[in-house]
Amino acid sequence: MAQVFSEWFQGISRSRADSKGFPNLVNCDIHSEIGYVMPQLALGVDGLSNTPTEACIFTKTPAGTVYAFSTTTGKIWKYSGSWSVVTANANTAHCGAKYYNGYLYYATSTKLGRFVAETDGSRSDTWQTFSNTSSYRPMEEVNLTLYIGNGKDIASVNSSSTYSNSALDLPTNYTVSSLIGAGVDLLVGTIIGTTVNNCKAFLWDTFSDSWTIDDEIPEVGINCFIKNDDIIFAQCGTQGQLYYWSGSAMVRFRKIPNITTSVNPYATTRLSGRCLFASGQKVFSIHREDNDLPYAIVQEYTTTSGNITSLSTYGTILLVSAGTHVDKTGTDYAVATVDTPEVAGSIQKIYAYYDALPTGTSMGISHQIDQAGSYTAVVVKKDAIRKTYYFDGSLGTVNFIQARITMTSNGTNRPKLRSIEL
Repeated sequence: MAQVFSEWFQGISRSRADSKGFPNLVNCDIHSEIGYVMPQLALGVDGLSNTPTEACIFTKTPAGTVYAFSTTTGKIWKYSGSWSVVTANANTAHCGAKYYNGYLYYATSTKLGRFVAETDGSRSDTWQTFSNTSSYRPMEEVNLTLYIGNGKDIASVNSSSTYSNSALDLPTNYTVSSLIGAGVDLLVGTIIGTTVNNCKAFLWDTFSDSWTIDDEIPEVGINCFIKNDDIIFAQCGTQGQLYYWSGSAMVRFRKIPNITTSVNPYATTRLSGRCLFASGQKVFSIHREDNDLPYAIVQEYTTTSGNITSLSTYGTILLVSAGTHVDKTGTDYAVATVDTPEVAGSIQKIYAYYDALPTGTSMGISHQIDQAGSYTAVVVKKDAIRKTYYFDGSLGTVNFIQARITMTSNGTNRPKLRSIEL
């Protein structure tokens, strides 16, 4: 009996054996029109002059200007439709940055600097010295105060520019790895060490002497928080596990399969209502278009090369710091691929039904039989009346099969896939 796969809104599944969803959705847009999948905008190398040539941490001002702070040297850039160079930080590699109260604050492992946003004036690279050395300097504004990870402590800067090295003191064995506002509270992610398989989340009201709640998580660190409209996700550990904050505890949500993860508090942003998270060369969305749909995980973007350090947006443009360059979205669409779940039986036919196939676009079909380890392309036929690409040849002996549909765009034109039938 033929099986039809068309519930794109389920997103990436847990495995090839999970029929709810798809093992791979690469460079895919499943949200623009529910019931269809299309290629997403392609990332391309930003070729503008003065573009950063080093891995960077992004932060954005209320005017929309994006600042980029190098994680390998003290170089600083800013972007407002074009890139310009800002005087380098003499204290070299940056570990964190954030706009707050008219200033850009930027941290190294030992120093906190700042300058006036947009004008870059009143510059001080050594405005404060941290009490603890740390490679992680997440920053978050809550209750009109800026909070900064400072080893086992949380440093703060208030609206009067008063600095404290330790607004909150955590147990000695914890290092602050990520921060996010949870209403009027501050949610604190931590790590003990890369070989220690537990960590904690701490909730603090920002004025009491100690935290309100703590919750132990059986993972190697909270790598980053991912802010959705009505839920806070946390990416934890080394294997792509996602949790969500219930208000009192971190609850296991879903795992993104086949990725390796580590502490990176700046590898997340929001774009056009969707929250994004990056790992390696991949950018995933965690989103549902309507309240009655499930949260779907989709690999929407892939960098041209290099692992991702930070994400930001400029209007509807996605900016990605990836290795020694910056990628950004333009107007051209990517090549997208969809893998079906594994189907049992001697399947000999594969159909890809499309809704739209604009000029210059096309679809290809390949298959993987009995987990061969790679996909093999087949010669396809096209039926314009039935709006389908299909393969109806012989595949020989088949116990299990997966199909892969490749959607090839043409500039600003992209195909639209309705369903796959095996």
